[in-house]
Amino acid sequence: VFWSTNDSPASLAITPDSNNYLNVSNYFLEREPILKQLNDSIPSFEESIVLCGPGYGFILAIIRTLPGNEILNILITQSIIGALNCLLLAFLAYRLAGSKVTAILAGIIASFSLTGIALCSMVLTETIFIFFILISLILFIEACKTNRWTLWIMAGLFMAVAAFVRSAGLYLGPFILFVLVLTPKTAFNFSKRKILIRAGLATLVCIGLTGTWAARNYVRHDLFTLAETGPRAVTRYLMAKVISSQTPGASTAEIGKRLFDSTSFGMSYPKLSMSERKAEDIRVIKSTFAKYPRETILTYLDLIRANVTQDAHLHAVLLKKFQGLWLGISERITSHLGYKIILFHFLGLALLWWRQKRLAAIFSGAVYLYFALLCGFTFWQGSRLFFPGQIGWAITCAFVFSVASDELNRLRKLKLWNKLSLFTKVI
Repeated sequence: VFWSTNDSPASLAITPDSNNYLNVSNYFLEREPILKQLNDSIPSFEESIVLCGPGYGFILAIIRTLPGNEILNILITQSIIGALNCLLLAFLAYRLAGSKVTAILAGIIASFSLTGIALCSMVLTETIFIFFILISLILFIEACKTNRWTLWIMAGLFMAVAAFVRSAGLYLGPFILFVLVLTPKTAFNFSKRKILIRAGLATLVCIGLTGTWAARNYVRHDLFTLAETGPRAVTRYLMAKVISSQTPGASTAEIGKRLFDSTSFGMSYPKLSMSERKAEDIRVIKSTFAKYPRETILTYLDLIRANVTQDAHLHAVLLKKFQGLWLGISERITSHLGYKIILFHFLGLALLWWRQKRLAAIFSGAVYLYFALLCGFTFWQGSRLFFPGQIGWAITCAFVFSVASDELNRLRKLKLWNKLSLFTKVI
């Protein structure tokens, strides 16, 4: 629908973030940079690579070598991967819940995600990021059930690839390891100690591989980091929102721009090295939190609520010729959907735990919680921010509907049996 209703879908697929990813891909393709150089001592390529990481740009570089329109090739590839993501999620749901109905419903939920469909049609990381996250989670689940060394190592490997694509996945492995430590030993088919040792190995594989790129950035820019999106985003969004709430007459956008363009309201970012820029970001974060600790915590929690419950609007940007009937219908469907999903998600977690599917409850809950916690640091990106959390809530919501279907069938059979019993008694 998107491609058939836009004269130039490639132009709408490009966002400000997309330019950085394409710039990184140009680095791998040995082409000219597409972004201007902000600092005389820092090449444009390095600005983009340190900010975003290398993974997504490298994949884009491979796709852009194919014949035809480069941007359309990216969108077509992402659309294919987006469809595969639905199948992978269905398989993950089946391995966790052990229910074909749950698997089918989880796949259907993912396939009808307006945010997911829109992101496939934009040059952004999420579609490919979730692809590698799903493969890693499937390997984690299989490893927990079989405790095979190779599966643990492969799980860590794919987790590292996901982190290279989008640095938001960097701490998912350690977070899952932490959750497994808290998990009752009855949830595992093997010794919990052995499971934790091998899960720790998978985490080390992920940290080791991503650490090699961090070491590269340290040698070149005195920054031991995979990607620098974290501190800059916290400064520009979370801290800007806190400062603006305590500064009469100041807007969040104005404060954010001043913090992003000239940290400390006077020190020009382009004149700073990357390590100095990060140090300045951290100084702003620390000083703001020290001055407004309560406001910072409350703002962080409010941003989690806002992003987790954000209605889907990305498709509205793409479907410019459908501003009437279609968008009106879709907005009525998605309005306040986030709050309903939260309710069904926690109900699904309770049902999974009650029905002794502890591993399913733990993994679904952990993925949901991890991406929810990350949502507290930024905003202004719509339903894109919490989209990876769909991995968790799609499974739990599907399980709720599966249980409800089973119970309705049981009641129908019971009612039919009672009628048959009454009929035989009359005869």
